[in-house]
Amino acid sequence: MKKAIIVSVILVTAGLIPFSLQSSINIKAKYFDVCQQFAPSVGSSRWKEILGLPEEQWQINNTSLGFSVHNTKQDIKVRAITANAFEVINNQHHISYRYLYTVIPGVTNANTSTVIINHNTNGLKWLISQFSSSVSPSYLILCLKGFMENSKLYYGFAIKETTITARYMAVKKATIIAQNKYHQTAEAAQIVNNFINQNKLKAIAPLSASYYPYKTDSLQILVGLPVNKALTSTGGITFMQFHAGKMLVGNFKGRYADRHKIYAAMERYMDDHGLLKQIAPFETYLNNKIPTGDSDMVNMQLSYPVI
Repeated sequence: MKKAIIVSVILVTAGLIPFSLQSSINIKAKYFDVCQQFAPSVGSSRWKEILGLPEEQWQINNTSLGFSVHNTKQDIKVRAITANAFEVINNQHHISYRYLYTVIPGVTNANTSTVIINHNTNGLKWLISQFSSSVSPSYLILCLKGFMENSKLYYGFAIKETTITARYMAVKKATIIAQNKYHQTAEAAQIVNNFINQNKLKAIAPLSASYYPYKTDSLQILVGLPVNKALTSTGGITFMQFHAGKMLVGNFKGRYADRHKIYAAMERYMDDHGLLKQIAPFETYLNNKIPTGDSDMVNMQLSYPVI
C-alpha cells in the first residue's frame, strides 16, 4: 500500500514537471494574410468560420490587442505580442493551454507562410492533448490551414487553377448600348447558334460571353461557343483560337446581379497567388442560356486566362 502511494506521488509529480515543445506548419497563403487572421479587425469574426462551428454557439469580445471567441465549453483568447507573434490561450474543462504562434514568410515561395508553434506544457497536459485533439498545440493552426487552403471557405466560391487544351470559338462581336445589354446579347447568341447549325459545326462547351466597357453608355460584347473546327470568318462570325494554357475558373450560382462577388473573389485569388490575367475574363452559362435580366438565377462559370 505504501509503495503504491509512493508510486502515485512520483507519477503525479512527474506529470507536473514542465517542458517545452516546438513544431511548425506550412500554410499555402501569404504571410500578411495569415497574420491578419489573428488581428481583432479580421480574426474575431473569422475564427468562427475557421473552427467550422455554428455561429450562434460563439460569442466574441474584442480588445485593443486581441480578441476572445468562446462558448459554454471552450474559451480561446488571442493577444498580439508583436506584428507576427501571437499568444493564444485555449481554456477547456477548467484547464488552460498556452501557445505562442509566430508567423514567418515562406522561404522559397512568397505565397506561402510557416507558423512556428511554441508550447510550454507538462506531462499531464501533454497526455490529455494526445486524446483530445482540440487542445493539441497544432489544432488551431491546422484548422486555419484547412480554412485558408480551401477556396470555397476562404474566398466564398469554389475556385481552381486548371489547364485548357487548344480550341476554336465561333464568336459574334458587337458594340451595344448598355441599357440594351440583355436583349442584344441574346440576339448575338442566336446568331452564333444559327451559324453553327447552318454550317454543321459541333459545339463542344456551353455558351460564353465577355463584356468590355466602351463608352459611358456602351459595351463591346463577345458571345461565342467553342466548336470542333474553324471555318472562314463570314456572316459577322469570327473564329478565335484559344491556345493551350492555364485558366483560373470559379463557379457561381445565384442572382445574376450578384455576380460581382465572384469577380471580386477571383481578383483577390489572383493577387494572393501571384497570377496575372492575360485577357478579360469570360462568363460561361452552364445551361446554355443568356441571362435576361439582373434578377435571373444563373449557374455560370467565370474564367480568367492567366500566367
